[in-house]
Amino acid sequence: MRFDLIDYFQKLNFIYSYFIKNNFSEEKMYKKILNDKSVVIDVGSNLGNFVNLVKKTNKSCFVHSIEPNKELIINQKKKFKKYNNIKFHNFAINAVNGECEFYIRKPHSHSSLNKEHPDAEFNEIISVENVNTFTIESFLNEQQINEVTLLKLDSEGSDFDILTSCKKILSLRKIKYIKIEATKKNLTSIMKFAEDNNLFLIGINNLFHYKNSLNMLDLYLENKN
Repeated sequence: MRFDLIDYFQKLNFIYSYFIKNNFSEEKMYKKILNDKSVVIDVGSNLGNFVNLVKKTNKSCFVHSIEPNKELIINQKKKFKKYNNIKFHNFAINAVNGECEFYIRKPHSHSSLNKEHPDAEFNEIISVENVNTFTIESFLNEQQINEVTLLKLDSEGSDFDILTSCKKILSLRKIKYIKIEATKKNLTSIMKFAEDNNLFLIGINNLFHYKNSLNMLDLYLENKN
């Protein structure tokens, strides 16, 4: 599917028909693309649900779990203690290197670097902490990672900015596949960036609607550079 269908993609009926027609399975995708030498990066790992799914698919691939909430990282270390091929990082990924305020919300899954949240009525800020931030490119250089099989982005509002900061390394095909959370606010921008940078849509999942409107969904992109 090409991204020149962007206007239709935003319409709920089209999304449903695409979803049903292609019968996309996240788990089947991972079984196809992951092998024992794969490197997976989970940005915004939260409770570790994505890490758990990846490990169910391939126990041998190496996972970098990145989460700025220290409490959640501690919980993940306990949860995944049987694995020696998961590395936990207690900082945030952003479009720039530096330091930023991190707004911890209830529930924790809505915590983000942004004070404003599109679903503010469903959460509340319970604390604010300063966290270090790194770009994906800086992180790859620091960890000496030459190729990422799968990059998952779920940063509650910063996903598009992080994606655009990856433009150079995407052109070098250092990242093969991307899972990114899109919202009604940034969906068009993500799709346009993908079209301009040779990223192809291969699936959608986890559609969430509120008040008869598409609120968010996950996009799965393949780097064709």
